Amino acid sequence: MARPILIIEDDPDIVEVLRYSLEAQKLETRVAITGKEGLAASLDKDRPPLLILLDQLLPEMNGLEICRRIRREPAVPHIPIIMVTAKASEAARSGQLPRSQRARPEESPAKRSGKSYL
Repeated sequence: MARPILIIEDDPDIVEVLRYSLEAQKLETRVAITGKEGLAASLDKDRPPLLILLDQLLPEMNGLEICRRIRREPAVPHIPIIMVTAKASEAARSGQLPRSQRARPEESPAKRSGKSYL
């Protein structure tokens, strides 16, 4: 059974767009709408996600705290996390995100190839 892509997002419109785009590519998705639910799904040892798409502003726990807790958990494999929020770019510009979590558009595959992804 394939590992799902975990979408941690509380906005139903954004969830719908992400699910549609991923499932159109035959990728399995799983959705969590609160921070606590998302953290629990992230740390699922029986079926860890392949990738996490993580919103910054969530009920119960924010995206940065979820990211920190996942990275501190030695029992789960290294899971890529993509922040899917305008707040993440504000945090990166203000220096709130660690350098390893900052997007570097000049290094993105889309920029190099001129192709659009998702």
